[in-house]
Amino acid sequence: MGYFGLPNTIQRVGFWLGTILLLILVTGCGRRYYLRQADEQAYGTLAEKTANAPWAPPVDFNIRPDPDSRFADPTDPTSPQLPTTGPRLYKAGFVDAVSSSVEPKTTLDSARSAASSEDGSGTVLRVIPVSPTDWEAIPLLCRQWMLEFDSVRREYKQSFNKPPSEAERVAASKLTLPMIMDLALIHSREYQTQKETLYRNSLNLTLERYDYALQFNPFANRTTPNFVHDRSSATTLNRFSVPTALAGSQMLATGSEFVARFANDVLLTFNGPSGFTADVGSQMLLQLSQSLLQYDVVLENLTQAERDVIYAARDFARFRKTFFSDLANRYYGLLLAYRGIEIGAQDYFSTARAFHQGQAEYQANRLPRFQVDQFEQNALRSLSSLIRNCNSLERSLDDFKIQIGLPPELLIHMNLEELERLTASDETTVREELLRRARRVILEEQAKDAPEPTVLFSQGIELARRFLSLDEARKRSAQVTSTAAKTNVQRQLSRLRADEAWYVVWQDEKVYETSIKEGAPVVQRFQRTLEVVASLREALSRELALQQSRGETPDPSWLQL
Repeated sequence: MGYFGLPNTIQRVGFWLGTILLLILVTGCGRRYYLRQADEQAYGTLAEKTANAPWAPPVDFNIRPDPDSRFADPTDPTSPQLPTTGPRLYKAGFVDAVSSSVEPKTTLDSARSAASSEDGSGTVLRVIPVSPTDWEAIPLLCRQWMLEFDSVRREYKQSFNKPPSEAERVAASKLTLPMIMDLALIHSREYQTQKETLYRNSLNLTLERYDYALQFNPFANRTTPNFVHDRSSATTLNRFSVPTALAGSQMLATGSEFVARFANDVLLTFNGPSGFTADVGSQMLLQLSQSLLQYDVVLENLTQAERDVIYAARDFARFRKTFFSDLANRYYGLLLAYRGIEIGAQDYFSTARAFHQGQAEYQANRLPRFQVDQFEQNALRSLSSLIRNCNSLERSLDDFKIQIGLPPELLIHMNLEELERLTASDETTVREELLRRARRVILEEQAKDAPEPTVLFSQGIELARRFLSLDEARKRSAQVTSTAAKTNVQRQLSRLRADEAWYVVWQDEKVYETSIKEGAPVVQRFQRTLEVVASLREALSRELALQQSRGETPDPSWLQL
């Protein structure tokens, strides 16, 4: 006899069975196992219910937050840890991580032409620089937003004879629309909540389906060995019983419930009156219950759970559309706010110049004082509007950061390349319309019985200038015009300007000859002579420019008049 009177074979078999059962319980029924099973069933059910549907979630749909997200939990999901005590908005290094993740890959490369450019006539447009005191009146942060525009940087260079340094500009990450979308997917609390809602509905459906699967009773399925050693009336009695039970139930599609139970009892008696006896008893129970009235009520929970998954998937698809649409609207609203700063800056510069010019005329006794005061009020009003635009932009950026889940203290900045392209596109549209109007005026003048040469010359020159202006706008909007066409228009413009000048010479000569015939006074004839000489010099100058544009070598004796 072995341990407790049992044979060694039974002892070893019991040991190995217990070990195997323990391993199954440890490896197969832990939290990690159930978590993995829940994810597989929930994602699988969601894919099944939304397969080939317009409202199907993204292929990589997952409710696990991105590791860089502000609400990501780095601890084990099967055993999450409590957060540290004390107020803390973000985890350590989160702001720095976000700053590095939104660094731009390209810098703004403005294609705008210089302010001191020629208008096609050879005359350089000179603008009075803005006074440094006018720049000092602008708050520092507002001045930084202004210097993000090429036109304002040109004004700065004219005022200080140097371009603005990098320290004077906004030291922030420049965001594009795709970068904003990526950040919102990672950090938006609202987007994460919508994903979790869809997941919970799918998980609830798996729970309802589990009720209709074959389920084993956790308390009736077991084997409990029992050994009894008893001595009475000089008789030793050893009993070893092994009762075994197996029970399961399943809900059927008709709403009925089927229950099956099998019980087996083995009793071994040693040293009894008959020596060794064995008693084996078994029983099986089958039970089927069916509701006769309103049996479909049992299926209502399952039906509703199936519908809830579809509803949640549709809601999530609609939320994604509205979410990204709102982000795009906010993004372009921010670009509009940036454009308001540039427009406000240019308005402030123009009113400041008018004020300084008014002061100079007042000191020369050419302007009354009240007009100078009006110029000053206009400049102050423009400065106030510019500061309001800057404050409005900062508030919009703060609201935008909250919407996409970024820290409000993180300084961000929009990449203005798209704003430059949109502006160039708008300028292209406007200049195309101006070109059509100039062409229409020429055609209307040509249709007259006696067209006026002066109108044809002026409108032809204007048409050529507008074409060159349109070409510059198309370059900035990536709609490049052919170089040959531009060169041809420039030559035609030079030819028209020269012809216009020769026509003016012809008109002045006719006026001079008329004054000779009519016996005009000497002073008047001398004045007409000066006009002829001046128009002739202008015509020769334009003819010289025309020949230089053609690559010809002009005769320098022309300009010796």
